[in-house]
Amino acid sequence: MNKNLLALAVKSALGLTAAVMLTPAIAQENTQAIEAGDVEEVVVTGSRIKRLDPELSVPVQVFNNDYIKNSGASNIQDFLFTSNFAGPSLFNENATLSQTAGTANFDSRGFGDDYVLVLLNGRRLPADPLGGDNATNLNLIPIAAVERIEYLSTGASAIYGADAVQGVVNVITKSNFEGFNLDMRTEAMADGDGTKHNFGFSGGISSDKGWLMASIDYQTQESVMADGLPLIGSAISPTGIDGRSPTGLPGTYLDFGNDISYPAADCPEGSKRDPLYTTAGQDCSFDFAKLYEAIPAQDRFNFLTTGEIKLSDSITGYGEFRFSRNFTEVRNGAAPAFFNITGAESLANVDAELGSDLANSSTVFILRRFVDAGPRATDNTNTAFSSVFGTRVDLGAGHELDVSFQTVESEMNRIGVGGQLSTSRVEEAVADGVFDPTQTYDPAFFAENGMSISTQRQAVGTENTLAANLSGEIPVTVGQSEIGYALGARYKEDSFDDRADALSTEGDVAGGASSNGNGSRENTSVYGEIALNPIQDLEISLAARYDDYTWQGLGTSSGDDATTAHLAVSYRPVDSLLVRASAGTGFKAPTLGELFLGRSFGVTTAVDTTRCNAATTPEEEASACRQIEVRSASGGNPNLATEESQNISAGFVYTGIDNLMVAVDYYNIEVDGKIGSLSVQEILNNEANYPELVTRVNGSLSNRNAEVRSNLQNLSQENGQGIDLSSRYTMEMGPGMMTADFRASYLLSHERQLSAVQPLCEDAGTTSEPEWRFNTQLGWAQNDWSVFLTGRYIGETEDLIGGRDTANNSCAPNPSGSVNTVDSYFELGLRGTYQFTDATDVTFGVVNLTDEEPPYSELAGGGWPWFDQGMYDPRGTRWYLSLTHSFE
Repeated sequence: MNKNLLALAVKSALGLTAAVMLTPAIAQENTQAIEAGDVEEVVVTGSRIKRLDPELSVPVQVFNNDYIKNSGASNIQDFLFTSNFAGPSLFNENATLSQTAGTANFDSRGFGDDYVLVLLNGRRLPADPLGGDNATNLNLIPIAAVERIEYLSTGASAIYGADAVQGVVNVITKSNFEGFNLDMRTEAMADGDGTKHNFGFSGGISSDKGWLMASIDYQTQESVMADGLPLIGSAISPTGIDGRSPTGLPGTYLDFGNDISYPAADCPEGSKRDPLYTTAGQDCSFDFAKLYEAIPAQDRFNFLTTGEIKLSDSITGYGEFRFSRNFTEVRNGAAPAFFNITGAESLANVDAELGSDLANSSTVFILRRFVDAGPRATDNTNTAFSSVFGTRVDLGAGHELDVSFQTVESEMNRIGVGGQLSTSRVEEAVADGVFDPTQTYDPAFFAENGMSISTQRQAVGTENTLAANLSGEIPVTVGQSEIGYALGARYKEDSFDDRADALSTEGDVAGGASSNGNGSRENTSVYGEIALNPIQDLEISLAARYDDYTWQGLGTSSGDDATTAHLAVSYRPVDSLLVRASAGTGFKAPTLGELFLGRSFGVTTAVDTTRCNAATTPEEEASACRQIEVRSASGGNPNLATEESQNISAGFVYTGIDNLMVAVDYYNIEVDGKIGSLSVQEILNNEANYPELVTRVNGSLSNRNAEVRSNLQNLSQENGQGIDLSSRYTMEMGPGMMTADFRASYLLSHERQLSAVQPLCEDAGTTSEPEWRFNTQLGWAQNDWSVFLTGRYIGETEDLIGGRDTANNSCAPNPSGSVNTVDSYFELGLRGTYQFTDATDVTFGVVNLTDEEPPYSELAGGGWPWFDQGMYDPRGTRWYLSLTHSFE
């Protein structure tokens, strides 16, 4: 703890009883249990004020433990990713080429995975430190302890601070219960592959002095190879789009001196195609998909304990401790390399085979994939621990004081344990005659001759938060009741340190990418909320917040501040109808990675627009206007400003029919000054406007030293609006009880702007952003039996192949592209449970009952794997068997 935090802790401890600007540190304090089949009569996420009426003036959906289990989900990630409010920017461990392998980040409205705030028992969960990202890793949340999940579907920065722009997910764990529960589950594909095992244990004790709860959650997942699975199993799409790599084995020779490519002599005839890097000749393409994993092997361990003790009649102490470890073993396609072999002795033999003149060329490179060196293997370990200690003091007359301190540390380690090669060392081995790239070798050869290397990237993030709060009722009657209030202050400091090995940082690892960065930030907040009933059945609540940020890194120091407000109104004209509306402002501070991440390199595909426009013949145009691989560079920007947002919501809750609840809510969110980077294609389309961002070598972008830079800026606006519907109905049917639950989201509009000079374009209905999504559960229970049928629907979308016509500042599809339809998707699940005794039940379930394949999309995965890995699972039908036992 630094001196500022220590000083604040001491001052707060001495002066809290006199403070009047302090509110409950626990953002969500539920006072009633949720009973399955009832309207949730709880105080839910979206307010810091305790209420008897749970139907707030802001839209909140509640998913209890039974609903989560009936969905077939085995962890938090599975449940949220398949929900009706899941957005397009979903990221999980199946994206195995990512530097953040093993993580799962959630997006609820399409603004991005760091625009939705994820809470555990009302407290912020830590962000991923690698890359300084601000998104929460869902894999570090224990499902064994979960009692319910609450989702607030509109902005709430005035309540919760930064990042609550597009909503809040609050995971509520069990508390104040007695007994012990054991859950075991096994899941596998229809053919028995890809087995997943879950073990969960939770237990609690309680007395009139307090309670203690602890849970353990352990999960193992076997790897599943892409080979043989739909779409992901081949780099050639079902429509014939060739997504194969130009880098393979045996490889392609690039004679840059004469601008011609030559496929290796033993290149299969079906692998030869037009070149990517030269104007003449052919490449030898390579279908890399069979070397990749669709699902990596994982081990997850989560431990959580929480409790409270009554120290006196007016003082209660509480605490929480959490430890999580997620190990992901990635074994992916062999390293692709693009390296200089000019003057190599073996070129004379190549010339004899191909009729080329590579031995006399001024510049010769080779595209070669090191299949013979083995797969790129990385071990990824993500850990996090947090502890919370606090005290609640009953000050009398309905006032409560709450003081808490939370400390969090998260760490991510990515270690290359095989198949990693240094490009410069490979070139040296060629120049020394040690390595002949036309031959294949044993994996040990590369290690023995110094070409194999071990890579490492480690990131550590810390957070310390001190909060002091006061809540209760002001003894002034306004209309029907006294004024409820919540006032508070918070101080938070967080930091990240992200380091990679020297070769990765220099971009010297074949097929690798990395970056370094470090920085810190301090945030001081004061906030308040009031709720009053000026007339019967009308509630008005107002909230306001001020946040001040300072940040340090890259030798600079800066900061920003934000003031946000929120107004919400609810009215009950009749007992069965609640009408509600809210409006507010929000903000999102730049993440530490956006501010201070070092220079990072990657590869993307784009059309060299300058070269394309210079073509004068159809033959030249066919060659010059093809997509090529372009080296891209990016990094942080310490001069970024805070993003601002506005949000409104309006809707109603109807309960006029026995056992029926229907809620309909509209939301509208606008974000100004959105942080982003210009796409490589937009930069190339408008190169004259961005000459400082493009580096060419001899006029070419294909050279290894050429690059396009796209650093972060506050450069755009983004708007989204839609409607959420949730309903639940129960009725007696024969000797049992039927339950029907339906949740749907309709996307009215989602407008994005690529930069401040581009128009706002409508993305609703385009790639991974369907207009309609819904989830349904239909169940029947009788005595010891229950059966649930679940459905999940994702609507049809369109791929704009070639993007939009940004060269003419138009939202119209690019004239050189096309518009392709991506089919809708409907998945069924089945779950049956038999209760042997009051304490023991067994469940058998099937996920994807009809073996639906993911819908084909040319853009969702950026090409291969030809579908959105966050939205769909390529494994088809999967079954699971679970056993639950309760101990008294």
